[in-house]
Amino acid sequence: MLIYSCTNNVHNLKGLLNKQLHEHYSVLLSQYSHIVIIPRTGCHSCIGEADLFFEEHRANKDYLFIFTKLISEKQLRIELGADALSLKNVKIDKLNLFYFAEFIESEYPLLLKRESEGNYEYEILQ
Repeated sequence: MLIYSCTNNVHNLKGLLNKQLHEHYSVLLSQYSHIVIIPRTGCHSCIGEADLFFEEHRANKDYLFIFTKLISEKQLRIELGADALSLKNVKIDKLNLFYFAEFIESEYPLLLKRESEGNYEYEILQ
């Protein structure tokens, strides 16, 4: 019972996303009110809409973009441009730290919004 209650926080997608953010990007979190997790495989129209969202918001300094579940980094550079991927608010998740196969929502681009206590709530980007 004690083990379950201590680990239960990370057995949901919100908990896992926040755990990864705090472990791997804690230095950056105070700079961004929104984080966009964009998986690069899956539904073609979802990827296309996420790319449009990226193009429209990439200059917004309140947004951090994390590309995950890549087919290849080279293909991503060809599709979005090397200059876009070199922006300060763009990160490439080569280890798939922000993709969780056990959660269907992880297949879709996610928009995370910072809550008052510093964690992030997510919604599917539409």
